[in-house]
Order: sequence, then C-alpha cells, then structure tokens
Amino acid sequence: MTANQLVAFNMARLRRAAGMSQEEFGAKMGGWSVASVSAAERSVTGKRVKKFDLDEAVRIAGIFGVAFEELLKPVPLCEQCSNQPPKGYTCNVCGESAS
Repeated sequence: MTANQLVAFNMARLRRAAGMSQEEFGAKMGGWSVASVSAAERSVTGKRVKKFDLDEAVRIAGIFGVAFEELLKPVPLCEQCSNQPPKGYTCNVCGESAS
C-alpha cells in the first residue's frame, strides 16, 4: 500500500469516527465536493489513487486534531473480513465495502 493510499484509508477512518459526512469534510477541506471526497476515499483500492499534497495531508490532520503521522498508520487487518468483504457487501465491523 502506498503512502497516498494510507492517507486515504486513515482520512476515511477518521471521518467516520468523527461522525462527519463527506459533505461536511469537503467543506472543511476548502470546498472539495462530495464526489471528490468519495473518490479520495475509494483510492485505497488502488484503481485511481489520489495524490495528496503535503498541504492537504496537514489540513486533514488538523481537521481531526491528530498528528500528521496518524495519517500514515498501517491499515489494520479486520478479523471479520480480512479487509476483503464479498463483492457487493460492506463489512459491519470495519466498514470496508466491495463493489
């Protein structure tokens, strides 16, 4: 997993933990659309990886009140689905979804 994919994963994890909608997060990021937030979060899969610049990463950390390093934490392996739920399902433990 690349550094950009780790930032995407942890951004989504922190947003969900904060109970923040994609719309709210996009506004705090300075006007990202819901589609932009969604695309950035989906880039964890590696199909189209968002290239975060340093300013964006620092802003994301600031929004959630965490150290920048928090965005680079490794993806924990879900005990329920091993981060790979069946196609068309969302894991009820880790929130990972497969289309």
